[in-house]
Amino acid sequence: MFAKANVTIISTLMLSASLPAAAQDIDLDQLPCSQFLESDPTAAKDIVSWLAGYYTYADDLAIIDAGKMQDQERLLKQLCSENKAMSVLSASEKIMDKMYKEPSTGR
Repeated sequence: MFAKANVTIISTLMLSASLPAAAQDIDLDQLPCSQFLESDPTAAKDIVSWLAGYYTYADDLAIIDAGKMQDQERLLKQLCSENKAMSVLSASEKIMDKMYKEPSTGR
């Protein structure tokens, strides 16, 4: 749980640093995929980084897998483009949770 909390805190700080002060609070359960698709590339990467921390299990290795995050962003954007009214959190559940449940290598 400690690792998840650290990743979440770091991801939140990264997200808040790149967004304007007025837009710091983002409810991903209310954010429609259409808005996610229209967001600037930095904001989209920050959201995916936060989601990666959100879906990280406490016993996962403390490794940032940039390739996996790129795959997650690509798959999330693909699903969002097909389901623009869906919330980003709902879309991420369909993609990221499956990716994190895959057996890890190196354990």
